[in-house]
Amino acid sequence: MLLQNTTGELKQPKINAGRPTKIKDMDVFKHFVQTTEFSQVKDLIPLFEQKFGYPILYSTLLKAIHRLGWTRKKRVFSISKPIK
Repeated sequence: MLLQNTTGELKQPKINAGRPTKIKDMDVFKHFVQTTEFSQVKDLIPLFEQKFGYPILYSTLLKAIHRLGWTRKKRVFSISKPIK
């Protein structure tokens, strides 16, 4: 059979490639990250698993936080000598 006869179009249906995201709802995750106090991403893992009820990897959380536009904490070093 022709594709046009079965689907009514000549375009092939789009197949999602790649792995599905582990985080089900990014809007809820964004709210969770903004309201939860944490200093490192590894501190967020048990809190995430407790709230959402499924396990997650560190790398998955890190990628999701980067997708939200958050960056790593930059360390500020104090200078003992005054700047001239």
